[in-house]
Amino acid sequence: MDIFPKITRDLVHDIINPTELFHLLQNSYIRNTFTERENNMVESLVSNGYNECDVDFIYKIVWQYLPKPRCGWQTFPENSDLSVGDDLQRIYLRSKLFYSRPRVEILGEEFAAWFKEFKDVAKRIDIFLHKQADETYLCKISNIESNKFDESYIETCIEKARQIENMQVGRTCRSNETSINLYIGRSGRKCIDRIIKEGSKVEMMNLIVTGEIKGNEVGEKFLRVNSSENLFQTEIEDIQPNRIVLIMKVKAQTLQSKDQFMEKMLKLLVKVLIPKEENQFPNSTIDTVIIGFADRITLENPPSQEELVKYAQRAEGYNLFLSVSLNRKFDLKSQDDGYLDLSDCTILSTKMVFTDSKGLLIYDTTIDATDYIPLSEKPRYVTEIDNETVAVSSDWDWDIRIISLTTKEVSRTIQTSVNHGKLFYTAESILYCCDLNGKIQWQFSDDKHSCLLGVTSDGNGNAFVSCLSAHAVLLVLSGGKKYREILNRSSGLTLPRGIHFAKHDNLLLVCNKTGKVSIVDAR
Repeated sequence: MDIFPKITRDLVHDIINPTELFHLLQNSYIRNTFTERENNMVESLVSNGYNECDVDFIYKIVWQYLPKPRCGWQTFPENSDLSVGDDLQRIYLRSKLFYSRPRVEILGEEFAAWFKEFKDVAKRIDIFLHKQADETYLCKISNIESNKFDESYIETCIEKARQIENMQVGRTCRSNETSINLYIGRSGRKCIDRIIKEGSKVEMMNLIVTGEIKGNEVGEKFLRVNSSENLFQTEIEDIQPNRIVLIMKVKAQTLQSKDQFMEKMLKLLVKVLIPKEENQFPNSTIDTVIIGFADRITLENPPSQEELVKYAQRAEGYNLFLSVSLNRKFDLKSQDDGYLDLSDCTILSTKMVFTDSKGLLIYDTTIDATDYIPLSEKPRYVTEIDNETVAVSSDWDWDIRIISLTTKEVSRTIQTSVNHGKLFYTAESILYCCDLNGKIQWQFSDDKHSCLLGVTSDGNGNAFVSCLSAHAVLLVLSGGKKYREILNRSSGLTLPRGIHFAKHDNLLLVCNKTGKVSIVDAR
């Protein structure tokens, strides 16, 4: 699909300028290893940027500039791996699998799982690239998902497959009403050649099995035959509906020819994939594909540590709170059924504390009940100290009062408070981030979002800020250059004021003046 290279080009453009890459490659021995097609891509870097480059080629060159995926360069990231390096790894491996398909048809369950994964990736990339609503990759992928592929699009996919892997049928067989097709991609053939012609003792490949199969059962069968199989050793890399991807280690002890490799490979596939009992999927076809691992190269002048740190700083916050969902909404009431005037809030272990005009309103989540602590001075801001203690400031003085929720009394008064070495505050519709000496480190403002009020930090230099005029909550990334509107009127938010982020639970608490409260999961 064309969306893969478009996303990849967009992401890597800020990593290394295409003109800079062109000059790095000009006098490099690496050019001698490129195909004619790859050399044409290099020549187009200056005049056309990365626009002529496919995912395979970009990944081959630029990998060393990327933050390393947590699981490394040869395996699929886990669901919890959400860095920019992890997502580029997902794009590369998924696109390679997509284009290595011997058939274009995608079964229903696989289709749904495939699009769910890439819509999640698109959300993160859209936020990182600060895409506008009408040009997001999420929107483009959703459009592809909702539209039926026409014949011209299918032909494009087939042509892409031919260009990248040049799939060739290795062997076919049929037994017990099941047909097995064994395809070998270009990269897989290179691995086999290294075994047969160059005497390579071990080669790592991907084996992809697609069809009406029970993925977990098939995976277990492959693992069971490892003990009796000397030539091929497999481990499960990824299981999707109707598809399993395995890492296959091939030991070249007795291989003398490609035909011998094919015969032994097909024997293994029949042993695992052909049912001995009654066939649950009669007249089914299982496609198996062998491709090689990523053919990455190392530039003669790789990026310096300073360049890598610089890019890591740009990528910081990539996967920050990208999934935001409403957990709960409720209305608070005053003790005497009077008028509430809330200004701030915080979360303790089982309680939520709100500053009212005359004191503190405490909501106990375990018993769904409220309590009240009257104060002589009108409280303005509140923050947690521990599970039973809060710190409260006033509009009228600089003192900070430490209040016990158990005794309902002020235990002591202090002059200052420190939070992770940074101070966030709002003034005249501007969000400021200062150090402890009061020096402004960065600031944020936006014409569309005036009247910024409450602010809370995630502890990593990023800030959530409530915007009264836009009925919204913004996530502002460290540095103040990028932001995201994570809550607004469509979320049921009206005139938000108080805001607090509970780091231990990834919960965002938001309240307005009259007692409307929203609790949001921000992960």
